[in-house]
Amino acid sequence: MSINKEKYLTTGEFAQIAGVSKHTLFHYDKIGLFCPEIVLENKYRYYSVYQLDLFFVISLLKDMNMPLEEIKQYLNNRSPQALAALLKEEEKVIEERYKELKRIKTWIFQTHQLITEALKIDTSSINTVYLKRQFLVTKALTATDEKSFAQSAGQLFASVEKYHLKSPYGIGTIQQREHVFSGRLNDYPYIYLLFDHIPKGVPYTKKPEGTYLCAYYKGDFPQIGRAYEGIKSYIEENHLVLQSDFYEDVYLDSLAVQNPSHYLTRITALLSEY
Repeated sequence: MSINKEKYLTTGEFAQIAGVSKHTLFHYDKIGLFCPEIVLENKYRYYSVYQLDLFFVISLLKDMNMPLEEIKQYLNNRSPQALAALLKEEEKVIEERYKELKRIKTWIFQTHQLITEALKIDTSSINTVYLKRQFLVTKALTATDEKSFAQSAGQLFASVEKYHLKSPYGIGTIQQREHVFSGRLNDYPYIYLLFDHIPKGVPYTKKPEGTYLCAYYKGDFPQIGRAYEGIKSYIEENHLVLQSDFYEDVYLDSLAVQNPSHYLTRITALLSEY
């Protein structure tokens, strides 16, 4: 059979013009998505130059993350109406993807700021600072053993991920002030995820704006009680009156450091104005 070289292209020639590998063309042929117009007895494949338009349609749909099987189905039933419906649906998908990328970008920005701040902190300092209002998504603890804590933490993460929320902080804990002064440390009633802005769609409580006692603890979480000896001394020496329980906000955890001894937690408690 004589092949018109002006009208037909070998697999290599077609692949070069289309900007793909010959392997891709072989795969598309195998699954019946895009086949050569002529296959000779010696298995040589030839594509018509007019098939380039169809191939570029496939490439466009593939760029839209459309699975090959769905592309095949569309090509076998394509029409202006089918294309309009396809594009409308794809517009919705892209919009959702755009929203998710914006959420991830916000999380990256906030987490970068938090890490930058953490690296500048004097972890030995105890002072008073004015903090803006923040928001907590909480989860009550029915038990404080490690397994129960992990299960509750998983449920807390799931509750915010349902609404596509991401906190730049690790799992925080509330340490009751009466427990601190009575020596009953690590008997936590709640864990929480901290947000700098209102977490839309999920129930939350407010960490009020105001003047806070502020200290830091560098080390593994189970040993955080050691930080409260200095905190209690500071409160007594400065005649401070607490208005809230203690918030343990996690700045650095296993996401950023390898050794738990390098974890960093900010401990704050709202001070009374009187």
